[in-house]
Amino acid sequence: MGKAISDVMPDTWHGLCTWHIMQNATKHLIHSGSSVLKEYKACMYDYEEENVFEEAFTALRGKVQKISWLDSIYALKLKWAECYMSNVFSLGMRSTQLSESFNKDLKDYLQCDLDIMRFFNHFERVLRQKRQKELISEFESREKLPRLKLRRTPLLRQASQVYTPKVFEAFQDEYDWSTTAYIKPRQESQSINEYIVVISDPENDKKG
Repeated sequence: MGKAISDVMPDTWHGLCTWHIMQNATKHLIHSGSSVLKEYKACMYDYEEENVFEEAFTALRGKVQKISWLDSIYALKLKWAECYMSNVFSLGMRSTQLSESFNKDLKDYLQCDLDIMRFFNHFERVLRQKRQKELISEFESREKLPRLKLRRTPLLRQASQVYTPKVFEAFQDEYDWSTTAYIKPRQESQSINEYIVVISDPENDKKG
């Protein structure tokens, strides 16, 4: 698949399914301990700088006796490591979650003794359900008005007209957090002024 994609669609990025990679990682690294699996997962998702990733992966190699699988997956790091995907537009999809979801729903209707006609009847039923859910989501994203917490804020009013409800909820939450930030003087002198941005969290402050 990777070779075909590079030949037919050379400008398209081909990534590897992170869910399947973690399944293989569990199979090959579980004998080295759960901490090794956590460190590998961190290499996949947590490091945004390439040099930090390389250092972490090198340290990981030193904790694994049989490193053949690590070496083979390292050769494909451009297809799964977060730091090498900074310029990739993937909408956050790192796995074959769409097809896996469909497979799961399909298995609920299938039996091993189904003939070809009954199989396609069940297949069409699952497909209709998927399409109906998609139509409902599409309708809600176009017609359902997002819930505005701060109705007098022009920025939020404009964003509510552009974003889908779910994206707007995430944007509004980030905007809410931004309003809790304030600048705290840290060091002042004639040659330098240092400040630190602090996030005020009243709920946790009261608990403390």
